[in-house]
Amino acid sequence: MEEKIKIFDSKSLNALWDRIKEKFVPAGNAGIGTVEKEGFTKLYTGTGTNTDGAMTQKAVTETFTNLENTASTAFCTVFTKL
Repeated sequence: MEEKIKIFDSKSLNALWDRIKEKFVPAGNAGIGTVEKEGFTKLYTGTGTNTDGAMTQKAVTETFTNLENTASTAFCTVFTKL
């Protein structure tokens, strides 16, 4: 049984802990993700084809505003031609 027990010194435990901290961020400090860096999720600032995150509120609002303006212009164009 004793041969299966591995003893870690403080230096190797600290190195292991540093590697764990690089991979995982405590929930209270995770922060907001970006396109480049993950937090709780990636956070994109515009539309696209990514499936691994969300869009900012500003990006969603701008997308809907642009869609509304495009639809309004198309609607006005159709009724102007009638």
